[in-house]
Amino acid sequence: MLVVDDGEAEAIALALHSGARILIDERRGRNTARKLGLEIRGTIGLFVEAKKKSIIKSVKECIDGLLEVGYYVDGELIEEVLRKVDEI
Repeated sequence: MLVVDDGEAEAIALALHSGARILIDERRGRNTARKLGLEIRGTIGLFVEAKKKSIIKSVKECIDGLLEVGYYVDGELIEEVLRKVDEI
């Protein structure tokens, strides 16, 4: 049985219906979307894409902004991503 909250369920349903990639960060929602064959992206992944397209200059600045408002991001993930985009 797959259990997600109402918002995640609606986002997953919309992505299934439209064939679009889904933006989802919560682990349970990501796992459910992945099991259903959806292409997923998280907020940090969007920052990486935005930097590659020169939409933003710094992934670290964006992550720092999230952290400042109380958004949780795993420290190891932050380090891995910043290495990937050559910011550490």
